[in-house]
Amino acid sequence: MTPHQYCQDRVRRSGSSFYWPMKLLSGTQRQGLFALYAFCREVDDIVDRDLDPRAAQLKLLWWRQEIDEIFSGQPRHPVARALKELQPHFQWQPAPFLAILDGMVMDLQPQLYPTMVELTDYCAKVSVAVGLAALKVFGAEGESAERYAHHLGMALQLTNIIRDVAEDAQRGRIYLPEDLLTRHGVAREEILQGDRPPALTQAMIELSSLAEEHFTQASQLVDGPLYGKLLAARAMGAVYHARLRRLITLEFPQDKQQAGISRWHKIRLCLRCWLATRLSWLRQYDAR
Repeated sequence: MTPHQYCQDRVRRSGSSFYWPMKLLSGTQRQGLFALYAFCREVDDIVDRDLDPRAAQLKLLWWRQEIDEIFSGQPRHPVARALKELQPHFQWQPAPFLAILDGMVMDLQPQLYPTMVELTDYCAKVSVAVGLAALKVFGAEGESAERYAHHLGMALQLTNIIRDVAEDAQRGRIYLPEDLLTRHGVAREEILQGDRPPALTQAMIELSSLAEEHFTQASQLVDGPLYGKLLAARAMGAVYHARLRRLITLEFPQDKQQAGISRWHKIRLCLRCWLATRLSWLRQYDAR
């Protein structure tokens, strides 16, 4: 199995909602996204496998060394080898990859997030940084593209946080900001014990509204050449936006599988984005 085959298989086996949006791309771009998200899966699984924290820290340190090898040496892991092969093409820099690792370290040492300011910093590491690296794959540059990556990354990660409240609590993690919980009269102990008081539902509704705002702001930034370049990113956003709306409709079930969307629903959303891109190109052609 080649490094690129390993990356595609890694993403497919993970059950990632991004698998079908990635299939909208072809050639080197598809390889780039598969390699990027395979890296995310590798390091995220280190944190979520319930390893001894010290062992997990050592594994993340090993990955930090692998990142150095991607840019100036000979990496050993197949995902790192795939990234190294593609790096000259996409001109990635180490910063986003190191930021992702910094976010994983934060997960190993459960944090308190007093306000959205601190939570935004965490989201910037584990989600927005991924989007900034993905912009290189899409060939999207400029301030609008970077703002898009910020808002979409925030929307995706807030959706994950809302979906995973119960699962994260089992690991001793709470990502909901302290001031949000205080405002709604929710005690951290209630969440950690697996309780779901009505006040917690209200807090999650408020956080969902913020995620919706980020989805809206991201969509408003996509026009002109960016519309076609960000096809896969728009499809990722469409899939996650559908998931957020389902979470809201079902009033945030503790079993996140209940809020999942089917493979065919994901494919339909991807096809809708693809068709919208084609129609946009046709309108631009007719306007000439």
